[in-house]
Amino acid sequence: VSVIDVVVLATRFSVSNKEIANVLGISHRVLQKKSIEKTQKLDKNISERCINLNNLFTLTVDYFGSENSAVSWFHSENIGLGLVTPFSLCETFHGMNRVESTIIKLKYGMTA
Repeated sequence: VSVIDVVVLATRFSVSNKEIANVLGISHRVLQKKSIEKTQKLDKNISERCINLNNLFTLTVDYFGSENSAVSWFHSENIGLGLVTPFSLCETFHGMNRVESTIIKLKYGMTA
């Protein structure tokens, strides 16, 4: 995964590059430096987090039917997730799994 993929992901989630870097577990400064120095490839752990986050976004879009609705859901407090935004939980793999589980519950008509 490259820095460009991270920027695209930030755009999909309607967040700043700094916010997406924080969720992915890298500093905004490192992201800027890699972009400027043209060393755009990110390490395996960050790449895996980026891919998982992208897959989670796609799952959410599939459920809600549009990217705008998915973005709105990711940035709204969710009762089933303890009154936090789904996006804020995506800082950890466990959090991403909780968000994914919530979407799957919604998809199959369970209360989330």
